Amino acid sequence: MLNNFLYKLQINNYKVSKLWKHKRVTGTPKLTARLRRIKILSFILLPFMLFLPIAAISLAVILLSPIEFLIKRHYLQKAVKILDKRPNLIRIGITGSFGKTSCKNILNQILSSQYTVTASRESFNTPMGFAKTVNEDLKPDTEILIMEMGAKHIGDIRQLCKLLRPDYGIITGIGPQHLETFQTLENIRKTKYEIASFCPIIDNPTKEVFNTTLLGRHNQKNISLCAELARKLYVTEDNILSAIRNLRQTPHRLELIQLPNDKKIIDDSYNSNPVSAMAALDVLSTFNGIKLVQTPGFVEQGENAYNANRELGKQIADVTDNLIIVGELNKTAIADGFGKKYMYAKNRDEAKRYYEDFDVLLIVNDIPDNY
Repeated sequence: MLNNFLYKLQINNYKVSKLWKHKRVTGTPKLTARLRRIKILSFILLPFMLFLPIAAISLAVILLSPIEFLIKRHYLQKAVKILDKRPNLIRIGITGSFGKTSCKNILNQILSSQYTVTASRESFNTPMGFAKTVNEDLKPDTEILIMEMGAKHIGDIRQLCKLLRPDYGIITGIGPQHLETFQTLENIRKTKYEIASFCPIIDNPTKEVFNTTLLGRHNQKNISLCAELARKLYVTEDNILSAIRNLRQTPHRLELIQLPNDKKIIDDSYNSNPVSAMAALDVLSTFNGIKLVQTPGFVEQGENAYNANRELGKQIADVTDNLIIVGELNKTAIADGFGKKYMYAKNRDEAKRYYEDFDVLLIVNDIPDNY
């Protein structure tokens, strides 16, 4: 039981007070060094907390917070010192409400045709993700460092820029992501554009159409942003176009999976905002055959949660009559918007029982079963 609580605590480095708001979880649980420290102290405290795991973990987090602060500061200072010794390293920051990881991967592949590039792993987009990237992944011969920059509060991008000190920036787009903490779309816009006070940015790409295997018209925008920056860095046009033709898909972001029985899955399970969902449904509309959508809806939409999920239901209804709603959280709102008979599953595994009759399955967002 204690391990389970600790694993929840690990999700996206959420605090104990937000155990019920964690993000998508898959795979085998692995405890970080921080979680191991909390686990050890929690076991010590458990008998004194009447064997209540949450109480023991909460107290352990509080008691360890000064130590955790010093550890984080150590790794951040170490990363900054490493960058201080690399004045010729070209540093690029990528931010936006959506498309950051896809854009980062696209830019990495384009620039790698001519430079030695290090890019932040997966969706590492926090100060500690910055520290881990610089301390562990930056190589002596790296010429360009690309960092993804995420934000949930005003000032988050400014903090990351002070650490990275970017030479160039890309803003992928602004949308209603993390409204629960930002409150307004204007706050989101101001936060994302904090990067503009540190470096030149690219946020309005040319309207070129590129030959690529990536799905979605929005990826044409991502590619155009990256191509524009690549040209500023003197990447040849031949290298740019060749890299674009051979771009690899980003896992869980409109990732097309071909099954042996000619069925297809469009895995967009990582994207979780109205703009990316609309783009995914637009992609689904281009496929033939029986179309099926599976979704638990959106989270972190604040007061807009019902309207956002109701609108999602309406948009799904415009593309297909086949819908699996996963979980209770947004069931009512999605169903109200869908306005047709739908299928319901308590969790992802239960949803699989409806997979018999479809040609193309689109998975829109994925949150833990116990969200």
